[in-house]
Amino acid sequence: MTTTATQRRPLRERAADIARMLGKGWSVSTPPREEDQNAAQLAGPDGYGIYLEINQYNHKGRMVISGVYPHDERGTSYALYEEVPVITVAEARPVGQIAKEIATRFLPPYKQVFAQAQARK
Repeated sequence: MTTTATQRRPLRERAADIARMLGKGWSVSTPPREEDQNAAQLAGPDGYGIYLEINQYNHKGRMVISGVYPHDERGTSYALYEEVPVITVAEARPVGQIAKEIATRFLPPYKQVFAQAQARK
């Protein structure tokens, strides 16, 4: 698939492919702003969640990957802001490469911070 073709695919379709590549227990879930075509959310095993966003401003041309954490009834996260990992990848990269970046660069620190947030809860 060419870069141009990859960019034309809706993010939710690409997110579904990424979820499959991450393995058992990962799927696309409804993002907080479902109407936003530049965002998608993945739900994973053990309550994990990943937020994907094509940022049109300060990370132009990049997909920003961040985590979903346990939060209280007011929506305040139990994860400490300064500990939260965030990575970016080129928006046009093939989904297989994006999934690999998530698995190797994002998930290890995310799982650690998620466990700490869970303990604070």
